[in-house]
Amino acid sequence: MPYYWTLPRLLPKPDTALEAADRLQRALGAFAISADVNVGSGIALVSVWADLIVWTHGELGYWWWSGRYAAPGRKLYAWGPVRDPVSVARRVAFRFAEACQNHPRSAAIVEMLATVRDGWEIPPLTGQAVLRKDEARGPGDRPSIAGPA
Repeated sequence: MPYYWTLPRLLPKPDTALEAADRLQRALGAFAISADVNVGSGIALVSVWADLIVWTHGELGYWWWSGRYAAPGRKLYAWGPVRDPVSVARRVAFRFAEACQNHPRSAAIVEMLATVRDGWEIPPLTGQAVLRKDEARGPGDRPSIAGPA
């Protein structure tokens, strides 16, 4: 039986990308921006808005499209260090404001949100559900899932 010697492969820790994505998601929450985290094999994506997805491999940093082109058809990406998610979140928040202007909600979604009468509303830019001020609820009360009565 022959012996095969192989070089060790350096792979990122499986949870490093997830931890970095979670830190960025929490930092974006401080700017009232909600985001979804999706994890793959050694990579995590923080989905913020249309045309605004932040990639991270964990220790290598964060990347996202800056909204500009280096040449016709060639996107220019921004980079931020993984050790400073607050600064990255601030830069992503500026890009989020641009993306919201370029990609507003569709008319169908705006119409659907206008008909929701369950005590929750969607703020115009965050996409995060918050309790309406005019709805008085107790500490354990949850909004009803049923439609308007």
